[in-house]
Amino acid sequence: MSKTVKVSEILEFANEQLSRKDEEATQEFKAGVCSMIQKILFLSNNYEGFQFLPWLEGGYERWVKAGQPEDETKDDFVHNGKNDFYSRYYYKSSKL
Repeated sequence: MSKTVKVSEILEFANEQLSRKDEEATQEFKAGVCSMIQKILFLSNNYEGFQFLPWLEGGYERWVKAGQPEDETKDDFVHNGKNDFYSRYYYKSSKL
């Protein structure tokens, strides 16, 4: 028996999981979610990229206030160093 699921529903669920901040939503857990959703999006020709959540949630504004450094400290604004590397938001294709 097989069932078809909507890519947009899986994408929504993945983005919810990647935005979690509880102790069970580790970077390892989120890395698995990223791997899964990227594969689904690429195979269905719906990959439109992603953005790091810390950047979207104020990192950009903090970076501008800090003078827009382009050295390795930019990572602190983009994804809190390596602490939130897999906290991401995947964009939805207009085809979905």
